[in-house]
Amino acid sequence: IINGANYSIISTDTTGTINSFNKVAERILAYSEAEIVVISMINLARPFKLEITAVGVENPQQLDYLLSLGCHAVQGDYINPVIQIGQAEQLLSAEPEQPAALEM
Repeated sequence: IINGANYSIISTDTTGTINSFNKVAERILAYSEAEIVVISMINLARPFKLEITAVGVENPQQLDYLLSLGCHAVQGDYINPVIQIGQAEQLLSAEPEQPAALEM
């Protein structure tokens, strides 16, 4: 994107995939390489009206940020921490709870 003296701080291949991004680009754009990738993926999905699910959410700041970018759903340790095999087996073998009847 910016090229001076044959030195690109952001470069892409012919499909638009970022293949070079350095610290100068981070300072100029005020985004990290990871943020640029996330924003690009979300913007790529929008025209196709795809539902966007962010995976690997680990804290409330990430959750808020991803929702503000337009993610429809999230997964990760912050939402549902990993459980041990024994706990998973217990959950899978348990009888499903019956919903309480609604009083009219």
